[in-house]
Amino acid sequence: FWCRYLHKSNNRPFPKYNLSRPGVRYERGRNGLWRWSRFRFYIRESNGSIRIGALTSQQALLESPIIQKYAKPLYTSTTVFASPQIRNRASLGGNIVNASPAADTLPALSVLNAKFKLTCEHDEREVTFDQFFIGPGKTIMRDDQLLTEVIIEKMKPDENFGYIKLGQRG
Repeated sequence: FWCRYLHKSNNRPFPKYNLSRPGVRYERGRNGLWRWSRFRFYIRESNGSIRIGALTSQQALLESPIIQKYAKPLYTSTTVFASPQIRNRASLGGNIVNASPAADTLPALSVLNAKFKLTCEHDEREVTFDQFFIGPGKTIMRDDQLLTEVIIEKMKPDENFGYIKLGQRG
């Protein structure tokens, strides 16, 4: 997910910076990095929706009372997401931009009418779940954009759902 972002001056991938550390800020300088503090880990309620930072780990989703109460499909899909070691490192944003047909969180995000905030140096835009994916492993993200936030609708108390994970584990 981070490797897709290219250095502006020479069109090469960035050197290996640890961009997965939540809350770390990067200033734009000679190396082309920008300040990306918006990626940090967070889960917030906001006017009938839930806003989740792209670097929020799968384990944080599993432990969040907001997700447990208002986004039950996402909570349930996270309970079957890989092993605890991987849940602690894997981010929601990484699971989304990978665009794998086997991604555990994508069916839940679809049901919750997810929107994705894409950010680049000059603008931000929100796209719906249906607009974002254009095929297996393919999204509408441009090379200069990063996923910064996921916005999902809160479930109403009278809504219900079902989730079954089909597949074999190796």
